[in-house]
Amino acid sequence: MNDPTAADVVAAARMAVYMRHPYLSSALFALRPHPAPGLGTMAVDEGWRLYYDPETVLRWHEEETRGKLNKISGVGAEKIHHGVAAAIFHELGHVLRQHHKRRGNRHPDLWNRAADREINDDLIEAKWILPVEPLLPKDIGKPPGLLAEEYFFETHLNPKGRDCEPIQMPQNAMDSATWRQCPGCGAACGGAAGNPTEWEKDNAAGSDAAPAPAAAGELEQEITLRKCAIDTINHMKAKGRGTVPSGLQAWAAAMLEPAKVDWRKKLAHLVRQALMSVAGASDFTWRRSGRRALHSAGRAGYPMTPAYHQPVPKVAVVLDTSGSMQTDGKDRRTLLQEALSEVYGIVKAAGGDCMAVACDADVHAVARIRGAADLEKLNKGGGGTIMAPGFLAARKSKPDIVVIVTDSIVGDGWPTAEQCQGVRVLAAVVGNSVTVPEYIACVEVDK
Repeated sequence: MNDPTAADVVAAARMAVYMRHPYLSSALFALRPHPAPGLGTMAVDEGWRLYYDPETVLRWHEEETRGKLNKISGVGAEKIHHGVAAAIFHELGHVLRQHHKRRGNRHPDLWNRAADREINDDLIEAKWILPVEPLLPKDIGKPPGLLAEEYFFETHLNPKGRDCEPIQMPQNAMDSATWRQCPGCGAACGGAAGNPTEWEKDNAAGSDAAPAPAAAGELEQEITLRKCAIDTINHMKAKGRGTVPSGLQAWAAAMLEPAKVDWRKKLAHLVRQALMSVAGASDFTWRRSGRRALHSAGRAGYPMTPAYHQPVPKVAVVLDTSGSMQTDGKDRRTLLQEALSEVYGIVKAAGGDCMAVACDADVHAVARIRGAADLEKLNKGGGGTIMAPGFLAARKSKPDIVVIVTDSIVGDGWPTAEQCQGVRVLAAVVGNSVTVPEYIACVEVDK
């Protein structure tokens, strides 16, 4: 490419990451590239905007094409990988692991360094090479494969920006100018790392010439990450575990944590009450003839036989997508993340097909859910909480059971007893608040 622009380099780098890690494509191409003149590095914020300094990106690209990275890394040209692509892979790591949600009250700079060490294990294992030397667990005497929480420690910072003790870094990585331009070396990686850059704070809205792209919403992010995790697991099954860095393997397994409730048993119990038969259990029906009916027809002494049937309940789900569902639950997951795991468990228990409604104070989406990818259709909401409109929308599909997945912070927004007549209604409550009307059955997910 002759005289590429910074945008060209970033686009080519994203394709380079995709070619080596296609299972991360959903999140990779959900990033919103945005030029950030003067930033001096690359960073990604909580809305998945990928900020890049055009001058720095072009310099990194030039260094790579001149073979400077080969000298830094000590590997041959045939093994070198795009420096800008390595930086994007690093920033993507912050997005996948949702470091901004895990920081808590920790110091943002120190947390950023710990998060970088969690990511850079995978970067080295995948043979990516950053423009300068990255922070690694061995710098603080710890093994690879741990979480950022385990790499975090309180310490003072020296003027160069590195942790004081016990780290001893090469002189070329200690240069303050290089330090400010080094993704993965403890420089501010942006809001997604829990450490917003000064450029991000002052210029996130963008200029008139280059307005900032719209941020990715919480539900969009959760669904995208879940799809990436599924794609990662499927890639390992098809290509072998060695094709995915070990840290990403652990991340995907944790991301796809199964539903906590045994929904097959729970729905069977509700069906016994609603239909007087057990979901999946064999029974007889005279609505159609049995398999031996033709043999019996017209023959004296051979009675007609009924057919077997397996009653399957028709289930509808109302997913609470209000703002309160964005709060933290257990195990570093939001209540919405927990709720989506339960929704997917309900879908599988109901035979892999059910109607779902996304509702906060109003209905935002009605979709048929057959698998994890269909959860994206519920990417709506974020306001107040009134479950009655969603419940009435779900009833239009004439279900036997309606499951409302919520944090139960609904107030007077529950469907009334009169609206619930003729259908079994269950509230699956995530979080600690449990305030459910007595006429609605309740299961506490966290118990």
